[in-house]
Amino acid sequence: MQRNLTLLEFDTRGIVGIFGRGSRAAIAAWQAEYEFDQTTYLTQRQIRRIDDQAKVRAQELEQEASLALALQRRADRAYWNDTGISGREANLRAYLERYPDGLFADRAQGALDQIMADNQEQANAAEPAHGVMRTTPM
Repeated sequence: MQRNLTLLEFDTRGIVGIFGRGSRAAIAAWQAEYEFDQTTYLTQRQIRRIDDQAKVRAQELEQEASLALALQRRADRAYWNDTGISGREANLRAYLERYPDGLFADRAQGALDQIMADNQEQANAAEPAHGVMRTTPM
């Protein structure tokens, strides 16, 4: 019951399974909003009504979360197409900064790791070997 009341935005001051002052105040507030006597005790009819309201609200929240996730994925994909897909180091870093756990984060990190390895390989190839004697006369 505390979970349902909280889902319906009636503050029970926690979901602990014990009906204390917070739960009773939440019940009274719910009863007042739906024009029941504010007894702070629920009838079977009121319990069913709260359960039904909570089911509807849970479905609404689930739909909102699904929509938010779809919008977030759409934005992630669009940003990848604008930046990371190019394969340029700066763009890959920009993508990972904005979406560190994004849809393409593993791909971006892999490409960035490869760029870093290639850069290191080029740097190593450009360095003269230490301890090699000169073979040209002075």
